This record gives sequence, C-alpha cells and structure tokens, in this order.
Amino acid sequence: MPFYSNLHVKIDGTKAKKAISSKIDKYLKGKFAGADAPKRIIIAGPPGSGKRSQAEFLLEKFGVVEVSVMEEIRIAISSNTKQGIVAKQRMEEGSLVSDELMVNILQERLSKSDCQERGWLLDDFPKTFPQAVLLEEAGIRPSHFILLDVPEDILVE
Repeated sequence: MPFYSNLHVKIDGTKAKKAISSKIDKYLKGKFAGADAPKRIIIAGPPGSGKRSQAEFLLEKFGVVEVSVMEEIRIAISSNTKQGIVAKQRMEEGSLVSDELMVNILQERLSKSDCQERGWLLDDFPKTFPQAVLLEEAGIRPSHFILLDVPEDILVE
C-alpha cells in the first residue's frame, strides 16, 4: 500500500510464531511507536500466514480493541441502525455490502471511546487496495501496518 510505505514492516511469516511476535513487538516499540499514543494497527497477509495468531499476541500485549468489519456489520444489522438496514437490504438482495458502507461502519466504530483510548487492530480489513484508499479518504490511518509475507508455494503446502 503506497500510503502505508512509511509505517509498514514486512515480516517473514514462515518463521516460528515466537520469532514473528518478537519482530512485531520490536517494530511496535520502535521509531513509529509514539510514546503514549494508542496504537492503530492493521495486520495483513494471505490466508494461512498467521494473522490470527499474531492478532491474539497484539491484543494481549498492547490491549488494543479488535475491530472486525464483519462483526460490526452484524452489530449494525441487529441494532437496526441506518447503516445496518442498508447492509441487510444489500445482503437480502444477494449483493455484497459496498466498500463505502463497510468503511462508514468502521469509521463509526473507531470513533468510540474504547478505540480512541486504547487503540485498535483491524481484523481482516482492508483486503483490497480500493478498500485501503477508502480508509485513507475517511481519515482512518493506522499508526502501524504489519505485512506477514509468506510465499504462495508454502501456503499451498
């Protein structure tokens, strides 16, 4: 992601879980850490790269709030919010929830006090470059972007 180039780290996802966690810990405490500022983290990587394991480490170590766009959509639907009603209609029509609506739902969630005070970890979002652009346009910018890099041939194994 070009606009994350100054805040991202690429970590070899083929290493042992502890080694990966150690590198992430060092990165989050490094020059982009911002002494007392809450961490705003995006972790990315292909399926099977260990994102879930590392997310659990980050949640425990740094106390950030885990935010899942799919969970937030479910909450919006069950709470019958304006955005939830639109999402439900789209799903009932057999359509996908638009990226714009997902970002709006995320924007609302990330503005809540727990995310503002403790920081956040976006779970499995953004998945595409256009989604990342929409996040940026909405003013949702991570303080840290972690890419778990695992070669495709290893993932296929």
